Amino acid sequence: MDSIRVNSGVKVIEVNDKGETISLPLSDDSFVKGFFDLLNEIKDKATAISEKKGDVLDTLDDIVAFDKDVRDKIDALIGENTCMKVFGAVLPSSDQFLDFFAQLTPIIDSHVEKRAANMSKYSAERVGSV
Repeated sequence: MDSIRVNSGVKVIEVNDKGETISLPLSDDSFVKGFFDLLNEIKDKATAISEKKGDVLDTLDDIVAFDKDVRDKIDALIGENTCMKVFGAVLPSSDQFLDFFAQLTPIIDSHVEKRAANMSKYSAERVGSV
């Protein structure tokens, strides 16, 4: 019987001292795009909040709402309870989110570079042209 195995492209990463893990579906281009889109959104919103002039309590309300939104988006992108595993039972701050993304970015960048190098192997001459 013939069989094939295809690398799923899922990278499993340990995220805390309890041995919990998260899984990054690196071969899913929509995941990679979503990752970078969310990173840019975090940077833009954090900058906008920090530049906002006004009452401290209003600013804190904006920050808490922002942190909850980012937490929910990370859990939606990477997997349910990702933030609980990574940050514990607290509402992470924008600094913590940026640290998390800074640690993930080299892993994702490395994968993207490898994929780009592999794509160059599949020229029209090698695989045929239609």
